[in-house]
Amino acid sequence: MALIKTSAQGLTTDATNLVLLNTQTTTDGNTTNINFDSTYITSNYTNYVAYANVKPATDGVQLRIRFFVNGILKSGASDYGVGVRDEGGGGTNDNDIDYLFGSQTNVGNQNNNESVCTQFNFFNLTSSNFSSGLGFLSNSVNANGLHAMLVGGGAANYSDANDGIRFYWSAGNFASGSKISLYGVKS
Repeated sequence: MALIKTSAQGLTTDATNLVLLNTQTTTDGNTTNINFDSTYITSNYTNYVAYANVKPATDGVQLRIRFFVNGILKSGASDYGVGVRDEGGGGTNDNDIDYLFGSQTNVGNQNNNESVCTQFNFFNLTSSNFSSGLGFLSNSVNANGLHAMLVGGGAANYSDANDGIRFYWSAGNFASGSKISLYGVKS
């Protein structure tokens, strides 16, 4: 049994239970959002895993996530709650926010190694009986060319079933070659 393990969060996923649903790779610096819509987020799966290897076209930004409900983006001022820790022991706990964190706030794009690599674990995404949540371990190289780590998660502060995920930067677009793969987790 092949395991993909993120020990910092205690998350373990049996790789034999992952079904690749879609991979999106940017071919230029003009992509603002990477969306996985209701074609991929369906009642076939409750939980999902995404692997992101992405780079911003704008220096000093943060990777962020939002969900869709019935095809409409959830971006209200208190639609999400987050809790994270960084490599220096600092953290954030915010229950009135309009997005979920996906990386540190100062991701660079100037050097070849300035980018983000993250495993996202989405829980109960298509359930209206349990809160939808996110757990992640994000490693990046910031605008100063230094490692930056963020571990944590968040949850939707609403009970609707989600049918989409949006990945985006706090400002600007994805650089060419950014790649996100989405997997459904078999029960």
